[in-house]
Amino acid sequence: PGSIKPFVYAGDTARFLVAIGLSKNEKTLNLGAFDEMSVESVALLTMEMLGKSRPINWLGENANWAGDTSPVLIDSSRAKLFGWNARPSSDAIQLAIRDIYL
Repeated sequence: PGSIKPFVYAGDTARFLVAIGLSKNEKTLNLGAFDEMSVESVALLTMEMLGKSRPINWLGENANWAGDTSPVLIDSSRAKLFGWNARPSSDAIQLAIRDIYL
């Protein structure tokens, strides 16, 4: 259950933004992962990494915010030409959890 989205590690995004800012690029670039992960998978991975177990209670599609769409996949092909190479979404989530909680 839940939305399916790409997840990008903030550190990767920051490094790319600095590199592209120093370049002569003047085109708009989308940054995103080249895969996606469900919100349920994010919740399960988070609990596993933190050694926790909690029930996941889904409120249903009506509880989604108006702008939520599933799945979301961002076209990062132009950024890839400038060296963007996103980690898999699961790696991005694991790194974020490690940075914040471990």
